[in-house]
Amino acid sequence: MRRRPGWLLPLIIIFGAVAVGVLGVILGSVLYEPPAPVAVDDSSATTDQDASATSEGTASTSDAGASTGGATTTGPETPTGPVLEIQPAGVNASSRLEDTGEITYGPENTIDGDPETAWNSDLPAGLRPQTSFSPTEAPWLTYEFDQPIELVAVSLINGYDKEERWGQNHRLRRVRIVADGEPHEVVLADSRAQQTIERAFGETSEVRLEILEVYPGTGVPIGGGDLLPPDIALSEIEFWGRRAE
Repeated sequence: MRRRPGWLLPLIIIFGAVAVGVLGVILGSVLYEPPAPVAVDDSSATTDQDASATSEGTASTSDAGASTGGATTTGPETPTGPVLEIQPAGVNASSRLEDTGEITYGPENTIDGDPETAWNSDLPAGLRPQTSFSPTEAPWLTYEFDQPIELVAVSLINGYDKEERWGQNHRLRRVRIVADGEPHEVVLADSRAQQTIERAFGETSEVRLEILEVYPGTGVPIGGGDLLPPDIALSEIEFWGRRAE
């Protein structure tokens, strides 16, 4: 019987390892892997008196981040498909800064995939100096989906992600994410890195982001040493979940 060359077995082992690695990369590319969370903190969800004044019928958020006191969903309707990034069909905001030339500030900028475009609020003059807001005066953005989704994660890029603008405008600090009628309060990091909040938000066709507290901006220079009051800015937001069947 003819003997196999001594180098053949190691070659077979190497080829098999490469094939397994390639298969792992292919499978991994289709699985959900949102950006790593950056200092998202639930423990400060009620840091001042304003935060405790929730609107009638809303529920509180537990230390683990799951809402309590509201209706629960049961039954076989819970979607079980793959987790995907789901693009909203529409977006609205409580206010927006007026466009300047080719630079726009509408809420649609938060879902255009470009971190160098942003939504900027246009707060009433009396609210601009404030860094915290009661639930009744909190600036908000609302995202609507063309069909219900089971929302499991929200990723965002905080502030106006331009080198010269990021520190000049307010950035989101404490926010309330309302999905499926339930509020989830979190504290975001003062960072330009993408941040992710992973949670069982429930099945919903609308997500409302209410801004309860901000990191203060320094103001926008307009020449001669003058500053425009800072606006609240958000560059990007993504929604990850499963489409309802």
